[in-house]
Amino acid sequence: MPDPTEQTILSQTLLPPSALPTVISLKAFTALFPSSLREHPEVPILYRNLQHQRNLDLDHVRNNIATEVRRGELQQRELAKTRWRDAKGGRKIAMSGPNTDVEEREGDMEEMLYRSNGQNDQRPHTLATIVPALEAACDDLDSETAELDAESDKLLKQLQSTVGDLSDLRYGKLPRVTLQKEVLDSLEALEAECDKALT
Repeated sequence: MPDPTEQTILSQTLLPPSALPTVISLKAFTALFPSSLREHPEVPILYRNLQHQRNLDLDHVRNNIATEVRRGELQQRELAKTRWRDAKGGRKIAMSGPNTDVEEREGDMEEMLYRSNGQNDQRPHTLATIVPALEAACDDLDSETAELDAESDKLLKQLQSTVGDLSDLRYGKLPRVTLQKEVLDSLEALEAECDKALT
């Protein structure tokens, strides 16, 4: 059985059982209310709202888990760089035992990290080991560059749209018929929702 990854540990610890119906059913939720309010039509709406909020929280937790996993991968790369610099500089890396020296504790942490990755060898890379490491680093850089490009393109489109809208607003080029119809439709929908909530 393979060792659990950081993502599986965090996901198994923080997510299940997470969906609201898994934790409490609508029937059990309704039973929590006083008997005079159990038949109220707002109770299922309140349950769905709570379920929606819980799903948003779960999405936030999933995003945080992904961010933490990426942060861990970055830390591994930084440790690899430090290990390589230390080996190149000739500093002896501490291998075991309680240490009070900061550099020795860092060495112990590196050794534990590389042992968990199946890399017990503390020597610098050889030609056979450097090629896969460089390919992985290139792949990481390519994916990060692609993400940054996509994000910058998205921001540029948003800025261009905002500038265009502001320009239209400044010169009075907004399609007034469409805008007026959208405002009226929105107000009618809001009025209907208010009427529904009051009845």
